Amino acid sequence: MEQINEAYLWADMIVFASPMFWGTVTGQLKTAVDRLYAVQNRLGYFSDASMKETAFIMTARGGYYKQALDFYSIFTNILEWKNWGTMLGAGKENEARELGASIH
Repeated sequence: MEQINEAYLWADMIVFASPMFWGTVTGQLKTAVDRLYAVQNRLGYFSDASMKETAFIMTARGGYYKQALDFYSIFTNILEWKNWGTMLGAGKENEARELGASIH
């Protein structure tokens, strides 16, 4: 977690990437994000130091993404992070490359 915290502090952009488990992100990703709460709280939620840009990538078959998108909306809506977009589903390698190329 120390490595994640350090990377989080200097990163301008956070890309959340996860396979779908039971309609949402993995427990491992959720745990890491939950543990970042203390870092974010220390920075101040709307300070310049806590502002990030973000994107969300989830590999999954099917079309039920509501829980996962609710998880992601915390960062884009509540924390007012700039959302570069989402890539949801399987077999979207070309679209993922386009998303990556659009981020600068």
